[in-house]
Amino acid sequence: KEPAEAAMRYSDKPLRDSLLKLSSAAARKDAILLFKRILTFMGEGSYDEKRRANLALQVLEVGFKEPELRDEIFCQLLKQTTGNPSPMGESRAWQLLYWCCGCFGPSKSFEEWLFKVIDERAGPASSGPTRRAAHVCRRELDAICARHIPGRLPPIEWLLGQMQSGVGSSLFRTPLEELMSRQDPALQLEVPLPLVWLTSAVSKANGKGTEGIFRVAANDAQINKLRYALDTPGHLNYAESLCKTDAHVSACLLKQWLRELPEPVIPGSLYEEALATAGDAKAALALVDGKLDALHKRVLYFLIKFLRTFLPPDVQAATKMGASNLATVFAPTMLRAESQDALDMLSKSQTEADFVCTLIEHAT
Repeated sequence: KEPAEAAMRYSDKPLRDSLLKLSSAAARKDAILLFKRILTFMGEGSYDEKRRANLALQVLEVGFKEPELRDEIFCQLLKQTTGNPSPMGESRAWQLLYWCCGCFGPSKSFEEWLFKVIDERAGPASSGPTRRAAHVCRRELDAICARHIPGRLPPIEWLLGQMQSGVGSSLFRTPLEELMSRQDPALQLEVPLPLVWLTSAVSKANGKGTEGIFRVAANDAQINKLRYALDTPGHLNYAESLCKTDAHVSACLLKQWLRELPEPVIPGSLYEEALATAGDAKAALALVDGKLDALHKRVLYFLIKFLRTFLPPDVQAATKMGASNLATVFAPTMLRAESQDALDMLSKSQTEADFVCTLIEHAT
């Protein structure tokens, strides 16, 4: 299913019908209401930011809860980025589209059309801001559609913070290089702030005295609260309050942050070579030192140095997590096979863990 090409041009008028064929009159009515909300969100009138954020949240909630309307939402927002005479209005449409791409994906039958349109917008024929917005939208869709990372409905506080920061300003699902380019130089950090903050939070919450640290799952609601607090400017104190008594919360979010990197700590191009060195400390370290770029190497060694603090016998006695246990937990966050075949991934999981265990035991 695809929308009519003539309908995919910017309009400041309400829709009379849905852009796609929907199953019922009620669904078509909902589609018309959605477009009214999108128009108001994009408008340049005297609406305060909280009202805009509420409108955005209403659109996200519909898409999150009503799968039939997801493709319609993507169409409506792309329509408003096509031939829009207002740079501000177009920017807001892209921002809402970016949030939608991180919250829910399209139907399987709609993926090809949606990817094609967004890829065209990310091409050289588009302006710089449009290319950038389309690129980060595609990155979010890749995470949800190709890598099956679950979407999340964000709180309004996060939306308000993102409205101030611009499209694609999240600390999650963002390449290491981009995180470093946006990071305040005054922090004088050689690795991204989320990695420093989350590893520190685990330690402050007595992670080294917590049984099953990194293995035991934390409450999903608490993890999401911490995720969005950490990702909202000015909310670090609140973030600290959420995880100071439960190390599992920050430990789970650390794994989530690593797992959602578009390019893992060990890049996909080195995946097979890495597995070939499992159990061979000299070969594994030679691979890391000789083939990882400087940033990925710094991130890897920072993480390994942190994990090695859990190796002393008294810490292992408390956590019940030795090097092999840590490797089993962290291997899926540091390595990513190109194949998404479940049996293939399962067959390589032990070798992945062996490689990471080799690094934990021997990298310094």
